[in-house]
Amino acid sequence: MLPQPNMTMRPPCARYMARGVWNEEMHEHPLFHQKKAMRIGASIIIGTFVVTLATIGKPVGVSAVDLVANVSANVVTPITLAENTALSFGNIAITSGSDDTTPASISLDADSGTVTDPPAQPNGANIVSLTGATVGEFTVFAGVAEAIPMTITVSSTATLSLAGQDDLDVSAITVGKLVEGLGLTGDCSAGCNMTSSATGNIRFPVGATLTMSRGDGNFGDGSYSGSFTVTAIYQ
Repeated sequence: MLPQPNMTMRPPCARYMARGVWNEEMHEHPLFHQKKAMRIGASIIIGTFVVTLATIGKPVGVSAVDLVANVSANVVTPITLAENTALSFGNIAITSGSDDTTPASISLDADSGTVTDPPAQPNGANIVSLTGATVGEFTVFAGVAEAIPMTITVSSTATLSLAGQDDLDVSAITVGKLVEGLGLTGDCSAGCNMTSSATGNIRFPVGATLTMSRGDGNFGDGSYSGSFTVTAIYQ
């Protein structure tokens, strides 16, 4: 029988230790440290890249700024409209004509307050102004003591009535020269643009023409009355 080689069997723990010694030796090997350094270096570079991106995405030292803005409203009294003096033709005398061809009329001037009495009509119809005629006067208050643009509308016609009698027609209702404020005057049936004074007022007179509804009508004694509309709105 041939002699067997002299081999010493290592126990499993010896193998583990051998491997452990080898591992320790590898840890001391230059290549191991070089690779380890490369891995660490790669981690540092990647970390720096991430930080740089974060810095670009959110600039340092910049923050949001808030501003509290103001808002306001000034509530004023709505427009008020007052009739200072009623438009009146006062006491008049009427003579009816023989027919209805030519009714008589008289005119009250808005600026002067003068009544114009035309001569009797060919059919005999006539109106004569006696006493007490007054132009109408109105005041519009804009609601605030400032120059405020407004539109004033005045009806151009009206009808005066008395039970059992023929009517008297009022026409050509016109606005005279403004006492307060600025703007257009005359026929304001379609609206006249005006501006209040520094006190917020527009004050104006009103005149008109009075005509018999029939030249041969029945106009007994009494007080004939009617109405017309004055409107004021903001522009």
